[in-house]
This record gives sequence, C-alpha cells and structure tokens, in this order.
Amino acid sequence: MPQTTSHSVAPPVSPAPPRAVDASADVSDRGGAHSLRVLLVAEHASPTWGGEARIPLHYFRSLLRRGLPCWLLVHERTRDDLRAALSPEEFARIEFVPDSLLQKIIWRAGRVFPDRVQTFTSSWAVHLLTQRKQRVAARRLVRQHAINLVHEPIPVSPRLPSMMYGVGAPVVIGPMNGGMSFPPGFALDRRAQRFFVTAGRAVAGLMNRLMPGKRRGAR
Repeated sequence: MPQTTSHSVAPPVSPAPPRAVDASADVSDRGGAHSLRVLLVAEHASPTWGGEARIPLHYFRSLLRRGLPCWLLVHERTRDDLRAALSPEEFARIEFVPDSLLQKIIWRAGRVFPDRVQTFTSSWAVHLLTQRKQRVAARRLVRQHAINLVHEPIPVSPRLPSMMYGVGAPVVIGPMNGGMSFPPGFALDRRAQRFFVTAGRAVAGLMNRLMPGKRRGAR
C-alpha cells in the first residue's frame, strides 16, 4: 500500500545562546523584524515523558532562542510539566486543549489492550478527538497571532492521519519515520496483536483520504 507523503523538516541546528523572550512583544508585529511566525501543534510536549513528547518542546525552545515568534498548541495533560520546565514568558505562549468525557471513557476502556493494540485503537481514537479540537484552536491562533507557518512535528508515523489542514496557513509535517515491520526476533507474538496492527495498516490509506492533513502538507 502506498504511503502518504509530506516533506520532512530538518531538526533545528544547535541553538544560539538563550535570550530573554517577551511573550507579548511581537504579537502586534505583523511583518517587521520577523517574517516567520510559527505555531507548533502536537498532542503532547514534555521534558519528562519519553519518546515523541520531547520533540515539539525542542523545536519550541530552539525557535524562541533564535528570537522567532513561536507558539505551542498541546493537550493539557502536560501542563504541569511545561510550567515547571519553562520560564513564565515561554509558558505564556502555550495554548492547551482539555480532555473530554468521551476521551476519558475511551482511554479507560483501552487499557485492557496490549500497548501495540492500543496504538491502533483507543489511543488513536483519543488522538483524533484531540486533533479535532486542536484544528479549531489552530485556526483561531493563526488569525490572532498572524501565524504564517504551522508545524506538526509529531506523531512521527507516516501512516497516522492528520486533521491539521485548512487552518489558514501552510502546514508542515515531520520529520516522519515508521511503517516498518519488526525483524523475526522482535515480531509480535500474539495473534490479536498481529491482527490489529495489520488491520490498522490496511485502513491507513483510506483514513488519510478522509483526514488529508498529510496529503495536503506544504511541499
């Protein structure tokens, strides 16, 4: 099955020495010293969570240290981590979306599944509900802060669909990697796990047509 495509974005190079950031200093600047105004969108951003959650935080800090106007849109699950890790000025640039009752119900129901099965079932459903709310918030933030580039750095999987399109600014997604099968020594050892992973990959193409964020990503 062909995978969806989107240009990858090279990670920022080593940041320049940190400089003080005023959370409101450039909000009214619509085209002066900084022509690039970035909104980072991710479900999670945290210095303490493992895996992908560190990636959007790295971009956020690096862009601010370069003096580029940047905002971050994430789920409220990592609010406390971000408040502890960032300065008040940096934290003021973050917008949070809350959990819904439906998300909590789905998450609790999905805990009966193995981790790999959760990825393609309950966790995926919770992620899509978060993205639906983030898409609405992204449109508002693009207008409010004159954003001219939206960057969705995670999830890194090229198969998972994205709702981040039609937000009023070009959307860049990535870098991405994945879509690989485990080698024999690490293969899934349960029939149910293999079924859900295979089924998830089989419907990925259709879901990316229904939610074409990656198909419409900036090129």
